[in-house]
Amino acid sequence: MEAKDSDGVYLAGDLVYYEEPDKNNAPVPQIVQSAEQTGHTAAANIIASIEGTEKHEHKGTYQGFMISIGSRYGVAYLMDKIHLSGFFAMLVKHIVNLFYFMTIGSGYYFVQYIYHEFFHIKDGKRSRRSSACTVRLLGSAMMSSCLSLG
Repeated sequence: MEAKDSDGVYLAGDLVYYEEPDKNNAPVPQIVQSAEQTGHTAAANIIASIEGTEKHEHKGTYQGFMISIGSRYGVAYLMDKIHLSGFFAMLVKHIVNLFYFMTIGSGYYFVQYIYHEFFHIKDGKRSRRSSACTVRLLGSAMMSSCLSLG
């Protein structure tokens, strides 16, 4: 994940534009899975650069996509074959997010996610503040898990 035409500049995250050669030059999707995977590739290549060893090519693997549409509706496409919408898509999204918080061992983010997603609702909608907090929780948890792995 080294920047094109810029030696020693490494890129990572869900806003990286990289065309994967083994996937018909399709760009890396802007999702959490690619953010984490490009981060690991960039870290491995920084280490390889320091040690003078061969750098790694990025190879992304994606289990699916989940999108919230408001606080009660969503769509999901999982494992290249399962299409979900509505309640079931949101249920899967919440299960995946809670599972993620458990895998990084963060009870704090687990509880905060539940509070902001299920109990901080006014007039049947999550407030903008609550939605922004959820995004910050996921981003902070991802950052702290990456830092603890490094």
